[in-house]
Amino acid sequence: MGNFFSNALKDLFSGKIFMLAMVPIIIAALLWGVIFWLAGGWIGGLIDSLISHIPYIGSWHWFQNSISKIGGLFLYGELLIITSVMLAGIVADKLVELINNKHYHNKMLGFGTLAGSIAVSLKQNIIYILLVMFLFPTFFIPIAGYLIHIILWYILIKKPLMYDSAALYATKDEYEKLLHLDHIKTMLLTLLSAAMFLLPVIGSFIYIFQLLVFAHYNLSRLAKIRK
Repeated sequence: MGNFFSNALKDLFSGKIFMLAMVPIIIAALLWGVIFWLAGGWIGGLIDSLISHIPYIGSWHWFQNSISKIGGLFLYGELLIITSVMLAGIVADKLVELINNKHYHNKMLGFGTLAGSIAVSLKQNIIYILLVMFLFPTFFIPIAGYLIHIILWYILIKKPLMYDSAALYATKDEYEKLLHLDHIKTMLLTLLSAAMFLLPVIGSFIYIFQLLVFAHYNLSRLAKIRK
């Protein structure tokens, strides 16, 4: 499994792939940067309101003051993640094509479209946002909060990563096979990818790297299926 990550890391820093990878990151960072600049006061009030609903400790003023200071950065990071998942569809086809042509040489027989990518990502984003709003107080439980968040990220990224990395080349039948083959391996790879969101600073921008990892994973499996 480690070779998928190492190959993705090598490819990420090749010229054309790196430039494409920066597109959704730059768009997401600028978009939310402007919104936070224009609506900072309202966003701060929203964060304070969410904190106040945390059971037992939400009414502690010292807790509210300390958490609200980093709450903006937390929210900004979360919004970068979910926006990157949405915007990745813009460059996903080209990134996967570059990976395939460089390493696997599968014939392009897929059913995937940009509209399909957006639909899959939008559905998972809505599910993720609703779960985050419901489970937000649990994020402050030591250790368990991190585990809960990783599971939520798992839910957010699994289907978009599978679709964006495979649907361009795999037929619908082949795609179904990829979904059901190596189920445990796919789950572990997704969990490892989700845990990468915890990395300081770069975690918010890591989705494109995760896409490259899954491109190697699914394109290599597709080549084996066709053989």
